[in-house]
Amino acid sequence: MRYSKIIFIVGLIYCSLNSSAKILMTPYLQAVGKNSVVVMVETDSKIPVTVNFGIGKAINQISTEIIAIDKIRKFKKGYIQKVLLSGLKSNTKYNYQVHHENESSKVFTFYTAVEGNEEFSFAWMADCRTNIEIHKKIANKIKEANPKFSIYGGDLCFKRNYQSWKNEFFVEEELNLISEVPFFNTVGNHEGWNQRTKAFTKAPKSASGKEDYYSFDYGQVHFLVLNTQKKCSKNSKQYKFAEEDLKNSKANWKIVIFHKPAYVYSHRKGKEDMKNMSKELFVKNGVNLVFNGDSHFYQHNKVDGLDHLVIGSAGAPLYSPGNSEYTIKSVREYNYGIIKVQPDSIKVTVFNETGNVLEEIVVKK
Repeated sequence: MRYSKIIFIVGLIYCSLNSSAKILMTPYLQAVGKNSVVVMVETDSKIPVTVNFGIGKAINQISTEIIAIDKIRKFKKGYIQKVLLSGLKSNTKYNYQVHHENESSKVFTFYTAVEGNEEFSFAWMADCRTNIEIHKKIANKIKEANPKFSIYGGDLCFKRNYQSWKNEFFVEEELNLISEVPFFNTVGNHEGWNQRTKAFTKAPKSASGKEDYYSFDYGQVHFLVLNTQKKCSKNSKQYKFAEEDLKNSKANWKIVIFHKPAYVYSHRKGKEDMKNMSKELFVKNGVNLVFNGDSHFYQHNKVDGLDHLVIGSAGAPLYSPGNSEYTIKSVREYNYGIIKVQPDSIKVTVFNETGNVLEEIVVKK
């Protein structure tokens, strides 16, 4: 018996010494800026990953700057390592590769943010939960459009557990996209703002000091990302942040993003606190566009001269939209958007999942 125990212990030690840490999922990108990006890597251990990166074939720069290692599973090993690549050149194509002990990822590419008034395009997608096949089609369509980055409108998965994230959001087609096209997210009511959402996303630093509501500049556009799962009323911290943020921005264009719309017409009638914010802050501070998800259709509403676009289903079950005095277009179809930014105009093209155009909107200076 004693001899058997010794053999068993020796066997465990042998397995431990001969097992290697693993990369559990294709790496992906967050918080891209002119000079930095964050590489997100899921691993089965806390053993630090490294990222090689560079311009062209020479990926000989190395980052070991891990800004966080977040646990994402309660009873099994699973961590998201967030690796900062800094000192990058603006509007430049980079290659990168992740290394974790004896394992390496494929080589992927990305672009850093543009400078000043340079043209660029970005993608919008929201509520990609539930119907995975639609989500896959839209992820492929966005990849084909070759945007510099994407903004997601929340409800990335139906439930808040690990398996829902993996089964509904981190599908192969989505990973093929976000491994090379960084995304920013606004919190939806389904994934919520909790330990797992905090682990799977990384927002850029801003004056809010928060990651569930924040702002950032990309080229000539100032983006304000709000969290409709938290208070947005006039005396709330989020309202005060939005007020100061929009007032202080001198950007050529201003775009506001949040999950639950201020203006929508269906069985839902919009959030009153966001209507107030739109009247008191967005319109008065020169906001040019508002993007929302949550309602599962496409609807274009225009109030006080400001376009509110509900581009709200990249997979979630479709609702039937209505029409009101401020509604310009309502369509019961799956949807996503490609937005082209120029110094004198922003062109929003909204597509269905097959690539047919639902509407084109041009906002001019």
